[in-house]
Amino acid sequence: MPDYPRIRSRQEYDRVFKEGKRYSTGSMVLYYRENGSGFTRYGYAVGKRVGTAIRRNRIKRRIREAVKQIYDEITGGYDLVIVARREAEFSEIVLDLKRLLSQARIFENTR
Repeated sequence: MPDYPRIRSRQEYDRVFKEGKRYSTGSMVLYYRENGSGFTRYGYAVGKRVGTAIRRNRIKRRIREAVKQIYDEITGGYDLVIVARREAEFSEIVLDLKRLLSQARIFENTR
């Protein structure tokens, strides 16, 4: 998979949180908004209440890997921020991510 654009600045995250829509499951929340370009940018967040820095980083790595697995099936032109609510197994993360993207009509299998 090629490198994909990431949401990096606090202002970009805030814009997605304030102007975007959201869907949630027990383990994560998906915030998304159209960005007017042909590519999708990704951002990841895990709050401190989830655990230590080691646990939070592990969760983010799992979410990034789940995005890599379904990358080709995600529609372009969106800013996506995935917020983890708790630690979950990798298979659960993949299923929840597919479910959230399908609800948002960003996952190409839903079209």
